[in-house]
Amino acid sequence: MKRALLLAALVAGLLPFAAHAAPPEVDGSAYIVQDARTGEVLAAARSHARLPIASITKLMTVLVTLEHHKLTDVVEVDPRAAAVGESTVGLRGGERLTIRDLIKAALIQSANDAADALALSVAPDFTAFAAMMNAKAADLGLHDTHFVRPDGLDAPGHVSSAADVTKLARVVMRTRFIRETVREETSSIAGGRTLHTWDDLLSIFPQTIGVKTGHTNLAGWCQVAAARGRGVTVYATLLGSPTRADRNGDLESLLIWGLAQFRVVPAVQLGRVYTTAAVGYGKAPLELVAARPLLTVARLGRPLTETVVARRDEFRGRIDRLEERVRGAVRRRVLVATNHVHALESRRGLARVPATLAMRGRHVEELLQALRHAERDRLMRAERLLGSLSRRLEKRDPREGLAAARGRLSQSSTRLTAAIRQRDARAHSALGTLAGRLHSLSPLAVLGRGYAVCWNEDRTAIIRRATDVQPGDGVRVTLAECEIDCTVTDRRES
Repeated sequence: MKRALLLAALVAGLLPFAAHAAPPEVDGSAYIVQDARTGEVLAAARSHARLPIASITKLMTVLVTLEHHKLTDVVEVDPRAAAVGESTVGLRGGERLTIRDLIKAALIQSANDAADALALSVAPDFTAFAAMMNAKAADLGLHDTHFVRPDGLDAPGHVSSAADVTKLARVVMRTRFIRETVREETSSIAGGRTLHTWDDLLSIFPQTIGVKTGHTNLAGWCQVAAARGRGVTVYATLLGSPTRADRNGDLESLLIWGLAQFRVVPAVQLGRVYTTAAVGYGKAPLELVAARPLLTVARLGRPLTETVVARRDEFRGRIDRLEERVRGAVRRRVLVATNHVHALESRRGLARVPATLAMRGRHVEELLQALRHAERDRLMRAERLLGSLSRRLEKRDPREGLAAARGRLSQSSTRLTAAIRQRDARAHSALGTLAGRLHSLSPLAVLGRGYAVCWNEDRTAIIRRATDVQPGDGVRVTLAECEIDCTVTDRRES
């Protein structure tokens, strides 16, 4: 643990110096350094040269296998897989293991027998499985790649490139199980087997997160590695290194240099006023500040341009929408009150007087009093509606400039109240005159303006136009567009 912390401190100290340096010199056939976020190539040499890649091949073997199996699937080891040599975990023909254990053996200890067992659990032979690997490579756009074997042992035509290998590694690292597996230095699988990694960078360079090593006589020492810094992950691939130590040292230098090309910078600062927005109505401009800070990763040597875009149209739109809602509320309330006034202006109340007087079992005075109460209720409802609107407006945000709206509302309320009271007074005056005459009239007496009144036996008063009528005649009474049928009598009961 202390050694890892010391290495991390040394790396942190080296980063500022590496940032301004050229890419390090490496001893190998080809290499590439790439930004994992964007795929941008930071440095490269012969990155598309078609070269043997040894056991890095097992990344594709695992990727194709996972398209046909689940990790929990149990498969039987084919004797052909158990017979393969070089790096193995000693699998036996007919032995049953899970796909999970076989993948761990293939990626951690780079076991050839485990890789071949995976291949033969999917395809009938190596040739068929290699065809599946090549089809997947074409789907991924690995144009420099051609596979012959699932284990990566030297074979004519079995080649790839540093660029393709890096792209393949980035693809397989999207799978969580693979990310976790390639970071393990040791692990245990079925059969009491203990696995040990060939990836020395996991122990000598703490920021390493994988991914796969490889070595054959023809390929030399190869590796694709990934290291994570603050806010950035860098991939580095080295093919054809002469020794294991050279490979480790050169890859570490490439990763350190790659991470040093980036810095975390504050893109948005908390509390800083970026611009202001005018809100009108005599209020001070509204300062626009960030609710929280934002950090971003920037590559050194690349200029950063800060552009502040104040969406004034959006703020203006919000203010306009709020004002429109207030104006709409005012219009709706005024319309309701105006409808009450129109009801009185059209004399609907007066138009119902003849029918009301014709209701059975009611005295004229009681009917008139009920009409007065109805009109008074209308007035009170209108005033309550206006008062409710006024109170609601007072609760709204004063910054929205509603003083003018309240002024207009007050004027409308005054005019409406005066109009309602004027109509009410006129109606009461007319009804009072009518009531006074009704008590003094005899049957078929003529009222002013050509109307007559009749009294039925059940004390029902009937108002109609004055015509020559006789008791027992059936007539239609019309007053203010309200028509009723009645029978004329010659009797009036007091």
